[in-house]
Amino acid sequence: MSIMAPRVFFAILIAPVAPALLFLLFFSLLMFWDRSVFSSDTGSVVGWTAFVGYLGFFLLGLPAIFVLGRAGRLQLRPLLVAGAICGAAAQFLFFAALFGVSSVFPMSLPSAAYLALWGAVPGSIVAFTYWLIAIMRHNRTVERDARKGSARPSP
Repeated sequence: MSIMAPRVFFAILIAPVAPALLFLLFFSLLMFWDRSVFSSDTGSVVGWTAFVGYLGFFLLGLPAIFVLGRAGRLQLRPLLVAGAICGAAAQFLFFAALFGVSSVFPMSLPSAAYLALWGAVPGSIVAFTYWLIAIMRHNRTVERDARKGSARPSP
């Protein structure tokens, strides 16, 4: 087992829920100004975002990560673009599954762009969170020492 395996595992668990937590934080901050923000809509937004986040990540995001990894392009920018595309595609797929395919095709361009944006932003947040946990090098000295399998000598 490599040193990266636990980080990838935690990234898979945490990254898809990051947009839902950010929306919850946003609604919590709004509550200080307007108490009516926490209505029944808050739970549905957080639940919908978490549902789309996890299902979209497992159906579209993980295959995109594997393709980017095979191509040697597993860096921040390609991952953000793939996250935005996968998020928008997931949003369209779930919208079509909920309201029927016939509701997606006659959609006007501004409505389709808004729906794509509503999926692309959380998709990019998931991709950034995944990159932050699984790929970004946090402390090269600690990672180099961990790869050697040796502990630092005590003074």
